[in-house]
Amino acid sequence: MPSLLARIVARVTALLPEDWVGRAGRQFRGTVANVAGTEKLGELAAEGVRRLAVGAVSREHSEALKNYADEEEARAAAELTRRTLNARQRQEDARADQEQIRTRILRTEELMGRLRLFDELRLRDAVPVWDSHGNMTIVRVQSGFDWDAARDRLFTQTDMRLLAGPSDE
Repeated sequence: MPSLLARIVARVTALLPEDWVGRAGRQFRGTVANVAGTEKLGELAAEGVRRLAVGAVSREHSEALKNYADEEEARAAAELTRRTLNARQRQEDARADQEQIRTRILRTEELMGRLRLFDELRLRDAVPVWDSHGNMTIVRVQSGFDWDAARDRLFTQTDMRLLAGPSDE
């Protein structure tokens, strides 16, 4: 395909304003308008400027909306945390109370088990003895054994204090 090369040869001469109003001036302005598209160039430039302005405003508006949404989300999360803080504290307190009750019940059951064991062993003339590590040994007793004193020793002061629970000191 042969390339199309167009040439415009123009001869420039100084013209008076009256020459621009005549037929030659109109033709020249028409030719320049067709070649350069100046009829629509102004409209296109105005449309481009408008689109740029709208785009910039739109971008700023979307950023502002995003920032507002982020702030609102953070504010809502803080309010939810504040409102649920008391409920969480009450739940934690209730759990701690339940654990203390369970501990006291287990200690009571242990002491009651010791009493039952003592009574069973008394029928068989034996007594339980615990060492410092909590290991129990059952020992046979002789006649004339003081069962009341043994029962008193069965419960040390530490056991009774644990059963009573925390003090108000």
